[in-house]
Amino acid sequence: MSMSPPNPPNQPYPPNQPYPPNQPYPPYPPNQPYPTSPPSNVGRNIAIGCGVGCGGMILLVIVAVVASALLISPAERARMDKHDHEQYAAEQAAQKAKVDAFFKSLSDLRERLPDGDHLSEQRAAQPCVPVAGKLIAAPYVAVDEGWFQQFTDHGFVPAKPAPNPLPWYRDEAFHGVEAEAVPADGMSEPDYAGLLGNADSVRAASYIAVIEPLEQSWPVLSSDGKSFQGGVFSGWLILVDGKSQKPIGETQFTAGSSDEVNSVRVGVHSHMLLGDDLKTAMEKDFLDHFWQAVDASVTRICRQDAHPDFAAHEG
Repeated sequence: MSMSPPNPPNQPYPPNQPYPPNQPYPPYPPNQPYPTSPPSNVGRNIAIGCGVGCGGMILLVIVAVVASALLISPAERARMDKHDHEQYAAEQAAQKAKVDAFFKSLSDLRERLPDGDHLSEQRAAQPCVPVAGKLIAAPYVAVDEGWFQQFTDHGFVPAKPAPNPLPWYRDEAFHGVEAEAVPADGMSEPDYAGLLGNADSVRAASYIAVIEPLEQSWPVLSSDGKSFQGGVFSGWLILVDGKSQKPIGETQFTAGSSDEVNSVRVGVHSHMLLGDDLKTAMEKDFLDHFWQAVDASVTRICRQDAHPDFAAHEG
């Protein structure tokens, strides 16, 4: 059997010809790069296709919206606008009714507060339930008595002029109610939704500590920044039950700054850090003493020591 002669060395094998059996493949020509596959255009084609497809979808949506608008008659458009306006007006009316009811409850509470000339030491008829881990009878929010004077049978009437500075013991929720009760510039009505949110925070309180000051002054730093005049507070605290909205007791209390203020001090309501300047330190010191006195007043009105769980609470 005759065999084809071997392919000359270093020569590529002729194409489309069977390779002789039992013969080694010829070496690839030296110094020649191996062929590679041509670059694929699949990714580019996919990107182009997606771009065209997405653009087409957007165009279809735009066309549909424009066509829908063109197909709606002026009468139908007027009917839709009227429906939206009536729905908004109904929502506003429902929210306004809730706000009016809230304002009425504040006005009623104002009428229940004892007159400043007839305040006397009174304790709650029933001891309040202590709250574990706290030296106060129950959670409370604080507000100045003057805040309630803005609410009458006719609604909210802002105080003029407003207290300056604002009482530091007025809880943020009461600030929020007052701020939202006044329509913003360019608006004819208040922000009822925001107002109701703050109203919920007020109504959620177990107790309201209504504070009526007799004398109050904020600590003042000297011009040279090396000394200060201490703050002073003297007044009454009227404790209101959050559910019944009725006063349950009242007591007089005082608070004042320390004679000396250190750069490091830990208080009940705030923490002084090393490096606080004197102004910050003296203000925190005064607030610490003030809130300690408020806590003690709430506990005193609530007759916490008369509650059967008091001994366990103290332990």
